[in-house]
Amino acid sequence: MLVAGAVALIVIGAEVDQWYSHRYAEEDATVADKADDKVDAGKDPFVAKMSVAMDDSYAHESWALPRSLTPKERQRLSRLIGAGEDPEAVRRAIWTVVSDAGARRIMGAAAIYDLQVTSERKNSVVVTRITAEATRCWKPEGKVWISTGTGGLEGWEDISFDLKKGVEAPAMETTGDPNNPSYERFEDVISVGGQQTPGFIKVLPFAIQKSCEFKVNLYYNVNSGKTQKKTISEDEKGEKLVFHAAPMGVGVETWTWIGGDNFDVAVQ
Repeated sequence: MLVAGAVALIVIGAEVDQWYSHRYAEEDATVADKADDKVDAGKDPFVAKMSVAMDDSYAHESWALPRSLTPKERQRLSRLIGAGEDPEAVRRAIWTVVSDAGARRIMGAAAIYDLQVTSERKNSVVVTRITAEATRCWKPEGKVWISTGTGGLEGWEDISFDLKKGVEAPAMETTGDPNNPSYERFEDVISVGGQQTPGFIKVLPFAIQKSCEFKVNLYYNVNSGKTQKKTISEDEKGEKLVFHAAPMGVGVETWTWIGGDNFDVAVQ
């Protein structure tokens, strides 16, 4: 009987030890989870990065020069030796001439930024709305505007904004026939956190006859909580977000390529 009782006590003791071990393990796991949650809550909800989408080597199709063309530059543009009828060859030939003159690539593809949103949070972070707002606008700078009149943005941008100073413009997306597009409000959400990482969204700001600095507002929530806002006003290099329009006004000289080595040249 004593042996049986001793065995029973040993079994009971083992079960008690197991119960305590399990309980303390659960408590330790709870403490660890709370510590992880605290660390997670200390992280930025997300990181948003804006970068110029167009590669530095791309010639583009529209350029603004800060000064008038020299006689030698006019001659080189008028000839475009070897360019022929190929639009891409023409663009490269023009860029070779005007880049040395301090030209800036403007509008179209040159205005597009890549927006990427990432998060290290384990909880879900959702960007529910995107807007843009012009913070400063000015008359476009330049003495000469050169354009090949080719190329375009069909299918390039994911969202676009009509910049207006002091007004939050909602993100819009192009829908319908690319040759006759319509524009609708961008209603999609961006989900990050929980190991979700989307690709780039292409952002196209535009303003009629103005160059503008602008900012992009991202409205978001964490775990379906209160809506908050993050604002981006600089690109990844620390430079202001800017849309450069074509120079307009009295005295601006325009060169429009019309085929071969021919330009339609006019002074506004």
